[in-house]
Amino acid sequence: MTGNEFVVKLSGKEHVVEDRGLAEEIAHRAGRSLHITISRKENTAGDGVIIEDAEARQVWDNRLLKRLERLWPELRRQIALQASLVPKTRAGESSQ
Repeated sequence: MTGNEFVVKLSGKEHVVEDRGLAEEIAHRAGRSLHITISRKENTAGDGVIIEDAEARQVWDNRLLKRLERLWPELRRQIALQASLVPKTRAGESSQ
């Protein structure tokens, strides 16, 4: 994501890491100067993390259901190939 200011929205009841330490670790691992704000909410749909830039123009939803939605086309393709529901081509890809 572009920018230097982000809001990390955590959902769920688990508070394993102190907010300041988490923000510092994220900035350190990003390898660039960032301003991170941690927001915790227990009443969101599903446990996980949502990251937004300061203006909320860029959003990355990393909750489990959203990750599965993004992965579903590839998962469906792999299931079809492994179950021989579609023919394999030379490269191991489906012909459809």
